[in-house]
Amino acid sequence: LGITGPEGEEIDAWLASRPRTMAGPMPLPVPSLSMKDVDPEIAQAFVEETRAVAKPGRPGVFDYSALLRDELAKADESYGKGGTP
Repeated sequence: LGITGPEGEEIDAWLASRPRTMAGPMPLPVPSLSMKDVDPEIAQAFVEETRAVAKPGRPGVFDYSALLRDELAKADESYGKGGTP
């Protein structure tokens, strides 16, 4: 399609030079979810499945960025091997 990075580099080279991050100058937002009024068994299943952690000072709100990091790493690995992200 003729898409290039800002310096005219191939798009794959540009993407490889800009890893996705959960911290830094332009971080991905930290995914969180309020489970304040959810049945405790359902909330516990969510925590176990996503490895979510409670956000300090926010009762019933969980950060599940570990799941996002894992999924991004899998997508990056697949893309690097010629698959689709």
